[in-house]
Amino acid sequence: MSSSEIPKSLLKGYLLLTNVLNSVKIEKLLVPPIVQSGSKDLVLDCQYSVSDGPLTVQWWFNGGVAPVYEWTPPLMPRVKGILEGRLDLSFKVSQSPIEQYRAMRIIQVDPQLSGAYTCVVNNNGVKSQETKSMQVLAPEKEFELLFEHKFNRLVEVTCYVNSVHPQPDLTVEYNNKPISQQTQRSWRRNNLLYDVESTAQLTVPVCSDRIEVTCRLHLPQADYTAIKKRLLHFGPVQCNHGWKDNPANIIITLALIIIPIVK
Repeated sequence: MSSSEIPKSLLKGYLLLTNVLNSVKIEKLLVPPIVQSGSKDLVLDCQYSVSDGPLTVQWWFNGGVAPVYEWTPPLMPRVKGILEGRLDLSFKVSQSPIEQYRAMRIIQVDPQLSGAYTCVVNNNGVKSQETKSMQVLAPEKEFELLFEHKFNRLVEVTCYVNSVHPQPDLTVEYNNKPISQQTQRSWRRNNLLYDVESTAQLTVPVCSDRIEVTCRLHLPQADYTAIKKRLLHFGPVQCNHGWKDNPANIIITLALIIIPIVK
């Protein structure tokens, strides 16, 4: 049977089905990859094109069993789960009656909101969805680099950082190279913030007039780096006669460098 012989009713049905299947499309999903904890005005937006007919917009978090945000015009949005109490429900991203509540304005941002956000648009029984991930960055509140003289030329170096997110990597370096043997311990709090400590032992070279020790904090998932350095200067007494356990003879220079890289 040629196309000219196809019954008009079947052709109309085919065209109708094609139009329905093409009736909904997510044009752009706006979810920032990295956002800082404490931000007060964060908007997640799901831009779409739809046809006439029933419409429902949902936001899902980390593939949960139920949406955390759902809007079916002309009703007001419903919020559940982790987003309860965190949204500005009066926020309208558009004046269009089929788009005004498609976006979420988050007014309380903290590390618990790190994860995957999926926008699902259902129009005339046809669904379109897209997912993007967001990481909430919490920079360090404390950053300490400490020294303790053990004996002779042996020094124990301790670096400590608290209240950071996401999971950190803390490295002690000597002359810009990681010290080969060091121990790192980390603790995660109930609010998902991490405390981390790294310790290493360093043997000071004979007659060195100074040594430079660095502690490097890196948050791989957030492209964030902070560096703290200390320079220990030793006078002629230490060089000529060995280590003297007298803190007054050591001059410590401290430097803190923050290198945040947000894509």
